[in-house]
Amino acid sequence: MLIKVANGNIHTCLRHTRVLSPSLDLPQIYKPHLPRFQQTSQPLRMPAIDVGETSGENALEHGHTVRKSHSNPVIPAIKAFRAPQKPSSWATSRKLVQAIAEGSPLRGPEGRSKMAAPMVAKLGTLAGGICTRWKAWLPGLTQVRWSRYNPNFIEPEVNKEVYQKPLEQLSEEEKTAWDLKTVQPIKATPANVSSSVFYDPLISKFTSLMMKGGDKVLARSLINQTLETIKRKQIEKYHKADEKEKENIECNPYTIFHQALKNCEPVIGLVGVQKGGRTYQVPTPLTDSRRRFLAMKWMITECRENKHRRTLMPEKLSNELLEAFNNQGAVIKKKHELHKMAEANRAFAHFRWW
Repeated sequence: MLIKVANGNIHTCLRHTRVLSPSLDLPQIYKPHLPRFQQTSQPLRMPAIDVGETSGENALEHGHTVRKSHSNPVIPAIKAFRAPQKPSSWATSRKLVQAIAEGSPLRGPEGRSKMAAPMVAKLGTLAGGICTRWKAWLPGLTQVRWSRYNPNFIEPEVNKEVYQKPLEQLSEEEKTAWDLKTVQPIKATPANVSSSVFYDPLISKFTSLMMKGGDKVLARSLINQTLETIKRKQIEKYHKADEKEKENIECNPYTIFHQALKNCEPVIGLVGVQKGGRTYQVPTPLTDSRRRFLAMKWMITECRENKHRRTLMPEKLSNELLEAFNNQGAVIKKKHELHKMAEANRAFAHFRWW
């Protein structure tokens, strides 16, 4: 960041910032193609800083120079620049801005504070808006690794029922969350998210995992055929059952799909930990996302590797889902095997340091 104060004017050039805070009085600029010392914003008329008749050694550190204005010897001009021969000048300029933001005055030879109050307020606002790392409107200064959004961004709401609900029926927490949406930035909705009644996030995730070669249309078609096959089998079973048995037969394929994957989710997994040149399989609890992923991965692997070559994928997948819905099948057996291995390795549980 470059700051130049000359003859009561402030010129700023933000070389390391993408977006400026809207709370600042400066216009939003981003012109990296301009020369280093070329003016990139309109000057703001502010009172000058009087540091006395000396060169201002007490005011600025190395890397900055203080000179007097030729037009008015009483009003000096301070130019803070990035010296090419000094790699630490950027840090020095940042320290200067932070010192001004904290209200540290520039003192003259007599030890009296010469910083004008409006200048402190203006530079304090500028430095505070730039130097604060966790600002919602400064994504360029937010160093969150592998994150696209600032932590202050909230998740989007795609459920229509939330917006159709009258304000009188909202609770205090819902009203607070509703008010925050008017002042807090919101993340962009993913392209695959829809507000349709047929959209299911779990089925959408399962479709993405089952996709091969980027052919998502084929994967979505297989999922739809699988749900249709489950519906046909359950309807046929419903009509053949007695009146008492009909109450226990589930015909909704979405409910069967969710419950089947819920039954396949393991609770404890194994993580390899190296100790003394050996690798121990340490049992550890799994997160919800990891449980969901293992259940879907086991289901897809079982349908691809252990099916007859004449059996189509929707037929095999529907059979596995129905068996898992009743706590049966190869995927449920694989989950129990993982739990048995974790139980056998419980002696290594003290190796878990996280």
